[in-house]
Amino acid sequence: MPRYTAEQQRSTADVEQVSVPVAGGTLVYRVERERTTTGSHTVGRQLVGVTDTTDRDALADALADLGHSRRRAYTPALDAEGER
Repeated sequence: MPRYTAEQQRSTADVEQVSVPVAGGTLVYRVERERTTTGSHTVGRQLVGVTDTTDRDALADALADLGHSRRRAYTPALDAEGER
């Protein structure tokens, strides 16, 4: 089994916004990934809002299917930079 020094195990975190198209609009997530010398993996994902809303009822259904509150479909949409 390989052994690593403290220098080799050091990691950095990258935060990015990811858009996920669903029925009725697009969900915007804040995703945090951790990179190490051996690879990377997702350590956190948070829904920050919705954008490109075309059908609020369909969007509410998609949110509920993913375990989010339907209420998010009726809040103000985000702009291209992720701002309300």
